[in-house]
Amino acid sequence: MRKWTSQAAATGALMWILLAGCRTPPPLPNDLMRAALVERNDPQAAVTAYAQIVESCRVQKRHEPKDPCGEAAFRKAQLLEQIGEASAARAAFLEVQSVADPMQSSALLARSLHRAAVLSVDQLDERLRAVDLCRSVIQNYPREVAAEDALKLLVDLARGERAIDLRRELARIAAEHGAADALASWALFFLAKDYLDSGDLAHALSAYDEIWRRYPRGPLFDDALMEAAKLLRRDKRSAEAAARLETLAGSFTSAILIGHYNKLLLDESTLLLGEIYLNDLLRPQAAIDALSRLLTRQKTSLLCDDALLLMSEAALRRHGPPTDADVQEACRYLARLIVQYPDGNQVRRAKERQTTLHCAQRSAS
Repeated sequence: MRKWTSQAAATGALMWILLAGCRTPPPLPNDLMRAALVERNDPQAAVTAYAQIVESCRVQKRHEPKDPCGEAAFRKAQLLEQIGEASAARAAFLEVQSVADPMQSSALLARSLHRAAVLSVDQLDERLRAVDLCRSVIQNYPREVAAEDALKLLVDLARGERAIDLRRELARIAAEHGAADALASWALFFLAKDYLDSGDLAHALSAYDEIWRRYPRGPLFDDALMEAAKLLRRDKRSAEAAARLETLAGSFTSAILIGHYNKLLLDESTLLLGEIYLNDLLRPQAAIDALSRLLTRQKTSLLCDDALLLMSEAALRRHGPPTDADVQEACRYLARLIVQYPDGNQVRRAKERQTTLHCAQRSAS
């Protein structure tokens, strides 16, 4: 009997732990809830309600779930921005820094600094202040999404401020915050674009290559490989371009798991790889093999009909002149295009090609 009791107690304790883990987060404090309820009908009254909560927090700091002090200060600033009081909103967003709990609200603190920077841009005498605010977000909250937004704003501001050395700024950010994959990736991406705008292809390529090599699980892995391939092809280095695209194609199986998977870009890159193999490197079989991967992996891609049309051309270029087997293979690709992708934009060209190759007579014989 005693053994049964101890087992029951253990089971009960386990159930309590499981149930506790499934509980929903605690509700907002009553004063926050009341302020939230009046937002839609009376934003100004809600601003006043949130301001009262912030003032009470200054008197006595509240240590509660969800950081009610920070939430109230942030919502007050948001409402002021929504009703068009930009200057007051900017001050309110800055006020969040002295109210929010840094242990609970790093994302909120980063967002508030970014919004203050955005609101400073419209004031000509505050543009450099906006730059400083962007730098503050990046320096203090490099892993928050707001840091990426601040970086993009900083790049825009730098184009109009001669006092900012954008390249040095971006290189510094990428070096100092290398552990923040997304932020460092974007810094290098913008650095590459800046080099590209000035015609410096070598340094642009170096920056793109650094992204995909350093951050294979970063958000710009595929973009960097694609841009690098385009640059290399433009520079008549098609073999190197193909190597970059093969690296991108090789990420297909893992891409869904690691978060940088961009289906449309992967489709486009595979088609470009086929074009490079066929037209630049004169390797029609390699083009067919690459394009076949697109048809196997991404059967619903909008570029499947383009791939099949290109495969038919590659089959015809396998020998010069094409053999009867080459022509029959080309006809099979064209027939597949018309049957499987009847709404594709290459159907008309496929039918014209069928006529030229006399595919109907070949299939009948």
